[in-house]
Amino acid sequence: MIKILFEGTELSGKSALIQSVYSALRNEEYDVAVNSGPLNKTSKIVSASLNFANRTKSKTMKEIGYSAGMLFDRIPSRLNPDYFLQERGFPSVVAFSRVFNPIGLNRYFGRIIIPFYSHFDYNFLISASPEDRIKRLHERTSNTWLDELVESDPEKILKLEEEIRKIITIERNYTEIDTSKKSLEESTEEIIWRIK
Repeated sequence: MIKILFEGTELSGKSALIQSVYSALRNEEYDVAVNSGPLNKTSKIVSASLNFANRTKSKTMKEIGYSAGMLFDRIPSRLNPDYFLQERGFPSVVAFSRVFNPIGLNRYFGRIIIPFYSHFDYNFLISASPEDRIKRLHERTSNTWLDELVESDPEKILKLEEEIRKIITIERNYTEIDTSKKSLEESTEEIIWRIK
């Protein structure tokens, strides 16, 4: 199984690109799994940690819950596709801590604990210009608070992307795909070329 991580911030084009890569691989008759959120959605330890994180109001406790959940999170052994495409992982958790939680543990210890989390064979950072993000925002029918942050505070989103970049560049087979400079088809072709 070839494990591929797609990282990036809101409205960078991640989801569309993952679906395009999925379709391209399926057209070549590969077995492909796409996942967002926990790798193992049936793990009781992971579920308990994430539920705790979702219930608490403390930013630090949320971070501890998310980090603990990811520490125990692994792709289930019964799942063995040719390609496993994951949307977001531990780099996002550390980056969110650094940008939104000034006293967060991952701000200081993220690099130390990264080796204990799941790693991927290929790591892609999907980025886009602020102008393209705002254009995509206006095309959406419903928005999250992070989507709205793209328009109200684009510097915060760029800071978040930079923090993800700092973390993910230390991983093997790192590539950045700028969806403002390449079409969906060109971006898909580049990813397929790199992972095969």
